[in-house]
Amino acid sequence: MNLSNKVKRNLSEGKPSFGVSVWSGSPTIVETLGRHALDFVYIETEHSAYTSFETLAHLIRAANASGITPWVRVYENNPVLIAKTIELGAMGIVVPHISNREDAIRAVEAAHYPPRGFRGACPEVREFGYFPERGTLEENLWARAVEASEEELMVIGLIEDKDVVPHLDDILDTDIDGLYPGGFDISHSLGLSEARGQTLHPAVIEIRDTVIRKCREHGKPAACSLGQILEGGLAPIEAIKRRTKDGLMIYHVTGDINIINTWCNQFVNGLQALL
Repeated sequence: MNLSNKVKRNLSEGKPSFGVSVWSGSPTIVETLGRHALDFVYIETEHSAYTSFETLAHLIRAANASGITPWVRVYENNPVLIAKTIELGAMGIVVPHISNREDAIRAVEAAHYPPRGFRGACPEVREFGYFPERGTLEENLWARAVEASEEELMVIGLIEDKDVVPHLDDILDTDIDGLYPGGFDISHSLGLSEARGQTLHPAVIEIRDTVIRKCREHGKPAACSLGQILEGGLAPIEAIKRRTKDGLMIYHVTGDINIINTWCNQFVNGLQALL
């Protein structure tokens, strides 16, 4: 389909990327986000109510139609799930619970064709525009289409457990494109009741910063949720300036449900004060 992964393009130019997650399963929301100066939409399937490939296809179509790069968080490190999600047109795959080198290799190999991986090949899929023009043997249009698709694809591993820290170098030595410290899950993995859900707990921050530092040492981008880097009362723009220098290059800014909740809370609180 000859689409460009805006996140990859920004990385090549040394620029950070910004995206909003979609939990509602609404193509209208995706299309609306694409009308703004955002780089990617982060389609959430691990914790959302929608899991059908039909719904996912519509969300990716909406992203393509509005010019925003579709990323998808799959709900497990499953080769068939990863392959089908890419065939629908996802250009970024975020894989949960990457805990060791083997997990990272499994995710990367599921996303790529041989010799880099083991993904099964099929031209009649959305990723390739259903490939109506086969061309001649000499033209080898399929090989060129595969190369173009592989060039734009990114696989990002979610780090969600405190015990992963000793394995970060081994994980980053694989072909995985980058890592995303999931502070909410990390906070639960600590086994401390007072830390649960506290993404700015000192122990969570330490793990987050270790992941970001290790990514930079390996020359790979780190991703993170914006709300998880606002310790010390930092304003979002100031936090972005500081963290980009540290190698944090991909920012999950907020989600569609959070946007609705924030606006409604502000309105209702203001209304109650008025009445």
